[in-house]
Amino acid sequence: TIDLGELKEIILQTMIDVLGADQVLLLSSPPGRGQHEIMIRTRDVSRVQRITGAKEGEESLPEGFPPEAASRWRRGELREPYATPDRQVTVIPVRVHDKSFALLMVKREIPLKHSEANPELLGALAHHMGVAFENAHLYTLAITDGLTQLYTVRHFHNRIDDCVSRYKRYEQKFGVLMLDLDHFKRINDAWGHPAGDEVLWRVARALLRSIRTVDSAFRSGGEEFA
Repeated sequence: TIDLGELKEIILQTMIDVLGADQVLLLSSPPGRGQHEIMIRTRDVSRVQRITGAKEGEESLPEGFPPEAASRWRRGELREPYATPDRQVTVIPVRVHDKSFALLMVKREIPLKHSEANPELLGALAHHMGVAFENAHLYTLAITDGLTQLYTVRHFHNRIDDCVSRYKRYEQKFGVLMLDLDHFKRINDAWGHPAGDEVLWRVARALLRSIRTVDSAFRSGGEEFA
């Protein structure tokens, strides 16, 4: 998939299934947002925990995940995957060339076998995930509004078409929420366009904090959102 959100979900679930993980954490920085997102998948829990909008250094990692690994990743010092000495946590930086896309941490109560914690195996996993992330990032940048970092109106129409097709074929229902900012022109007139841009950016942040991982947020017009 080249859908970034779907890719993250697939990676989290694959680590649960293939490595028998009890909990998987994915720390990433969505394209252009300058903030970090944490997604956590726990075995036998249907919903993914999602923490968005945290600035650098403000992420709170669950117990058992080494915070120093996240700190090193943020500083660009973590380049190779490794397992902790007790082999209960595997840390995998997801990179392509010199570009860092994400940090994956896999936790298991039963220590990993030596073959599972093999650096070459972990490196191969990191490489494959890195290529997938790079493709998804390029696609995401192409369908993302530069100011709000929400999806563009063109992508909104594509998603609507997809949802309608799935409804016709599988009767899979979907919902659409539309909103716009009243009297937005007054803000630009009174305070200037930089203030108006700040309002749009803050509304976008509120939308991203409010939706589920399976939902999408769009800038459908000047001060209109979906």
